[in-house]
Amino acid sequence: MKAILLAAAMLSLVGSSSASAQYVDRVYDKGSAWIVTRIDVKPGQYNAYMKWWRDTVLPRIEYGKKAGNVLSYHMLNNNNPRVGEPDLYVLVEYKNMAAIDQPFAYFEGMDKTLAGSFEGRAKQTASGRELSEFMGTSLLGEVVFPK
Repeated sequence: MKAILLAAAMLSLVGSSSASAQYVDRVYDKGSAWIVTRIDVKPGQYNAYMKWWRDTVLPRIEYGKKAGNVLSYHMLNNNNPRVGEPDLYVLVEYKNMAAIDQPFAYFEGMDKTLAGSFEGRAKQTASGRELSEFMGTSLLGEVVFPK
């Protein structure tokens, strides 16, 4: 009797696992890639940070647009941030993941064009850190559903 119950249990496991592994057609595709950055602006520095961002970060995004890598960007203000939440979210949309993974020469060319050199860009970045705290980034891939 035990052997029959054990065999029945084994058959039920085999049957259930094959049902869950059935092939289902993919109904989605890859869309654009997004980098979402979280920024906490230091108290009293909001206007100064916005000016720094416009003068320093925005030209880098525009450089990426001209190169065909960046599609769009958005800056979202967190109107009522809770403890541990950022003041700002910056979303930059790239045409795909490959558009993010550029060779060093691309970034060196950007630094030379926009800041004169790598060292110039490093100084610009440091001045932004005096106004804000970088809370991290997320790399997200859009999921699209073709019609």
